Amino acid sequence: MTRSPVRWDVRLNRSNCFAAVVLCLVASAALGGRAGGRQWFGRDIPVWPDRLAEVVERIDPNTASVASLQRLRGIGRAKAEAIVAYRRTHGGRPFARADDLTAVRGIGNGIMRRIHTHLTLPPSAKRR
Repeated sequence: MTRSPVRWDVRLNRSNCFAAVVLCLVASAALGGRAGGRQWFGRDIPVWPDRLAEVVERIDPNTASVASLQRLRGIGRAKAEAIVAYRRTHGGRPFARADDLTAVRGIGNGIMRRIHTHLTLPPSAKRR
């Protein structure tokens, strides 16, 4: 039985390496030309301080998960779990105001000063 002739020579020799390098250079030049107008190097990204407050994430302690609560400054895993446990034992929505969180063990006035601007409580939240 005879072998069929190889149509493509894919050995790693000097001419194949040269062809691969040339192909990569042509492709990168083509891609660089297309993205030339969208460069951000050396430009300042605009920041609007008056709109910065709008994008701050706010967390509802009545519905947030342990992972979400941990994103608050000063709230670690233990305190986040304590908030969720307090919520379970005192009804689904025990926090009508941000200061109601001080009833949870481990959360005092210092932590409340740090996190109160990052909390949101729906107006329909009622104390049980």
